[in-house]
Amino acid sequence: MTASDIKSTVAQIAATLNETTDPARGQIAQVVELCGVEQALAWLAEAQQVEAAGGLMTRDGSRRRTPGGTFFYIVRGHLLKTGQRSLARQIFHFQSVKRPRKAAPATPASTLPTTSWSERGEVIAAARQERGKATTVKVTIIGKPGKIVERQNFTLLMLKHTGPLPALPKGIPVPKTIPETTYIVYIGARQWRKVAPALQSNADDMLIIEGVQLYDAEYQAITVFATNTTTKAIQQAARQSQTAQEDQPAAS
Repeated sequence: MTASDIKSTVAQIAATLNETTDPARGQIAQVVELCGVEQALAWLAEAQQVEAAGGLMTRDGSRRRTPGGTFFYIVRGHLLKTGQRSLARQIFHFQSVKRPRKAAPATPASTLPTTSWSERGEVIAAARQERGKATTVKVTIIGKPGKIVERQNFTLLMLKHTGPLPALPKGIPVPKTIPETTYIVYIGARQWRKVAPALQSNADDMLIIEGVQLYDAEYQAITVFATNTTTKAIQQAARQSQTAQEDQPAAS
């Protein structure tokens, strides 16, 4: 792992998460340097999946975390879960021994009932009494294509997702076994021509597809019409080019 690899990866992660402050970029640099480029990019991909699924709420549930906050939450949680507390402490600068806190005033427990996945029907039935209206629906799919079917004006892919789910806010009911979900993706010919060479030259590259979705009852799959298509390699190359341009001395 060279200094150039670290610098370009830090720039890529910071740009993807829209983190522009020096403290945040410094923390990203520590993640990359101490945990490695591959692991840092894996955490970035997980954070993007969480964002695509609706994001992650803060601990008190008052607001949605920023993409950067989600990324750092995933990193710290992984390090603590795998017993790497000293490494987490080095990156996030927290005390290993909790200091005693003043007793907070007792808050009344919520009277709302909890709901498991098997009990979701009652909640859904209540919501059906007055349905809202969705004006915009977006989806992001990250993955590798299987059979590629090309036509004159579009390319069609079929991908399946079987989990695991990303970190979700506490209390949301989820099934014990994640069912298989099939996605049928339509990509316009012009978009496909931009990504096809990258996929052909790098078997490990990953597609990143953004689009709108609908349910195709005939094929029991979610159909996605791509509005933007790229790959991780293309994104990384763009970040590296941007970093190189920023590093060039200004013309006198």
